Amino acid sequence: MATPFNDITLYLETAYPPHSPEYWEEISLQNYVSDLYIRKMHGYKPPNVTRVSMDASNYKVWNRPWKDGSLVLVAPKFEYDLFLSLDRSGKYQYMLDLIQEGMIQLCEAYNWDRSVLEQAYQEVMDCNFVFKIDYPAKQSKDKKKTAQLSVEKTETITSVFATVTMDGQTKRIKLFDKANKWIYDEIYKWASHAKWFDADRFGIGYKEAAMELWYSVSDDQVTLLLNGQVTDILDYAGFKGRLF
Repeated sequence: MATPFNDITLYLETAYPPHSPEYWEEISLQNYVSDLYIRKMHGYKPPNVTRVSMDASNYKVWNRPWKDGSLVLVAPKFEYDLFLSLDRSGKYQYMLDLIQEGMIQLCEAYNWDRSVLEQAYQEVMDCNFVFKIDYPAKQSKDKKKTAQLSVEKTETITSVFATVTMDGQTKRIKLFDKANKWIYDEIYKWASHAKWFDADRFGIGYKEAAMELWYSVSDDQVTLLLNGQVTDILDYAGFKGRLF
């Protein structure tokens, strides 16, 4: 199976020491917009490319984009003083414009589908930078209920919800919050394992992580099993956080 396109990494000037709160605030905002833009590409993979690196320090140093295997690199213009002068909404827009500038340069250099990039940009604008993914609804085994998994993000938190419909009534349940890892977020893999376990329980069954998480309609309760043990601590790939 071919590796999907899943990474636009930004290397931009900052005034803050690495790992300081201000540093992570900037990085979180940049990665939030990058992650959102990639989701709005709806799985499009530029030919033979899995990752994009945008290194503004090489603006006017590199005279063209270049390629290293499946990684492509480009150097967009970044005006840090201007970025700092903007409010949060303005910073979101600045990051989106910078990403689009770099992606269009790569599109022209390597003959990508420009319409996908233009549509991604427009969809980010249309949603006003609100990050929400609604996955396809699934019918219960008794065919009396449907449920849909949704993912919503802030710059730092990933929240996962289930919306269950039965007997003409709809209920939305938060399954968990976790740290937002942006493009590296495990939730994209987890969401592909959403299912009805039986006629009563809907959630995520991910065998590779020995994780089962479900909402029980009859109990009106969320349950998490890790390695077959009931817990309220989600501990996966280095992240540990309380689930409920």
